[in-house]
Amino acid sequence: MLATPGDPDKALVMKYVGQLVAAGYAELEMCDHGEVEARLTSGETYLLAETTILRLA
Repeated sequence: MLATPGDPDKALVMKYVGQLVAAGYAELEMCDHGEVEARLTSGETYLLAETTILRLA
């Protein structure tokens, strides 16, 4: 889920996710199929797809 200049909503979400990573509250991992997995230190895991955010755990 890479933010594009033409999609301000996606850019805002990725900004906030980036802030969680920078603060040490989350880790990101690129998946083989181009999606991003976000794991929060509180235990939740999310899949950041092109148009969807899916909670995995």
